[in-house]
Parts: sequence; structure tokens; C-alpha cells
Amino acid sequence: MAVNWIGDTANTPLKAKYDLAVSKTDELKNVLISKNINTSRVDNLYTSLDTLTMNSLDIVSTSVDKILAVTNCLASVDPDTKNDLLNTMKNTVNKVLNGDVLDSYIENVQNIIDNIDNIINEAGDDAEVAVNAALDQTQNNTNTVINAINNAVAANSELDEATQKFAQNLGKAAAVINCLDDAIVGDAQLGDNIEKVNPSLKGVVSAIREAKNEGKDKTTILNEANAKISSNLNLSDKYVDTKNKMSSFI
Repeated sequence: MAVNWIGDTANTPLKAKYDLAVSKTDELKNVLISKNINTSRVDNLYTSLDTLTMNSLDIVSTSVDKILAVTNCLASVDPDTKNDLLNTMKNTVNKVLNGDVLDSYIENVQNIIDNIDNIINEAGDDAEVAVNAALDQTQNNTNTVINAINNAVAANSELDEATQKFAQNLGKAAAVINCLDDAIVGDAQLGDNIEKVNPSLKGVVSAIREAKNEGKDKTTILNEANAKISSNLNLSDKYVDTKNKMSSFI
């Protein structure tokens, strides 16, 4: 398995840390060979290291896309909630590309190298079992980080899907406000049917109808529709969920 260094990420501290991690894994493998210890579990570590690095690049890519998404400006979400998420994304991108995500792996491998003689001497006839246990612990630690990143990527994808739906439905609300004849907008049955067909617009068409009857200006009506659509899509909760999951592995 090889890491696909997207864009110019091969020229980042992450790549330097990755190369160091590979070098340390090579060193560990050679040490075990010299001790006549089976190295199959070390081979699995190479795969996990690549997976950890590729998934880290994936969360960076999806985070950059989300930071730049125009819906972050348009969606009606509490400013503090929005800023918390964007700051978390910013920190995650910077820390991943600085290589922080690989620090634990490197430390775990180095610890086994430094303590291999003690592990073997203390275990006696069970030396290989003891070494494998240490290798398994490194594997488990790495898998924990991989799983946390996968959860963050999934949350990011769900948020992206929701914000895309938000943009689409805000466009539909704008069409109702600006383009449809008042007679059509004023048809309560049609409005109810539109909301049944598109749950993201639940309460939106009826709110627009009421706002128009009250003589509110188009900007005010659109802002009210914005807030309702955001609520229907649970955008605020998705912002918080994504922030929490992205904070869990660095």
C-alpha cells in the first residue's frame, strides 16, 4: 500500500514524519530479525501506518473544502457554534500537516526498540509472546486513531451533504419569494403539499406565505426561511458533532 500525497502535501512536515515512522518501523523489524522474533506483526504496522496517513490526508482535504464552502457564510447557525467548528477544522488541518497525528505511532515504535531487551529478558521462554503483545498494543493504539479519523470524515461528509441540501433549499425558498405569483404562494394546500414532498422545506412555504401577508420585505423573509431550513436540517447539531469528532484524535 502506498500513500497518495494529494496536492503538494509531500512537501509538509507530515511527509517528513511519515518517512521517520517508516524508518523506525524498518529499524524495529531489523531488531526483531536479529533477535529471531517473527516479524509478521511488524508488516501489519506498515499497513496501519499507511492507512493512518492516508486517512489523515482525507480529513485534511474534506476540512479544507468545508472551510472554503460558501454555505458556511450563508447557513443560519449560531456564530459561536460555527466559529468553534471552523477553528477546530483549522487546527486539525494545521496539526495533521505538521505531522502531529503520527507522533504517537513513532513514540510507540521507539519505545519497543528501546525496551526490546528488557521485554525479551523478562519474558524468558515467552519472549515472542511478550514482543507480540507490545506490537499488538501499538497496533491497537494506531487503530483507535484511525477509527476516530474515520468517524470525523463521516461526520464531515454528513455535514457537507446537509449544507448542500441547505443551499439547494434556500434557492427554492428564494424562488418562492421572488418568482412565484402571490396567488400560487397563497394556496395553502399547495404549500402543504410542497412541504410534504420536501421535508427540508417543512414550515418554510407556510412561513413565507404568512410573512408576505404581513408585508415583510424580501430580505427579512429570506432570512426567516434560512433559519427554518437550517433547523430542519439540524445544521447546528451537525456542526457540533463534526467539531467533537475532529477534536478526538489530535
